Amino acid sequence: ALDGPAALDVLVSGAGTGLDFPFLPRRHNYVALDLTAAMQARSGRRKQGLNLDWVLGDSMALPFAGDSFDRVVLHLILAVVPQPERCLAEAARVLNFKRLNLALQADSSTFRVFVDHHAVSIVIDELQCRAELHRAVAVQRVERLAEETG
Repeated sequence: ALDGPAALDVLVSGAGTGLDFPFLPRRHNYVALDLTAAMQARSGRRKQGLNLDWVLGDSMALPFAGDSFDRVVLHLILAVVPQPERCLAEAARVLNFKRLNLALQADSSTFRVFVDHHAVSIVIDELQCRAELHRAVAVQRVERLAEETG
């Protein structure tokens, strides 16, 4: 998704400690976003050679106007944010190229799927359903534990 000779404006949402930075093509302009300044401080040595600016912010409420970026990188952030559907919706909002290249990691395998902007809502609906299911299972477990302990 970062191929091609032209320089792109790329958001790395949930950049963390910058473990991805050494693998990013040098020709693009990057904005790395994370929730804490501590992550920014830890990533400093990894940004060597990248045109990269840091922004403190929330991946579920991006501080950018719509259509601001050519690409958005969401590497493992969907697994750690409380509302992954909001994170994905925000990524779609700031993309000016209304087609997403989603790289979904499961265990050691990476799966790529191309979806158009309309299909993003389907993915978001699926994530919301999964989140509701996980909440329902958690509530059942708590209720069962409460019954068992009297």
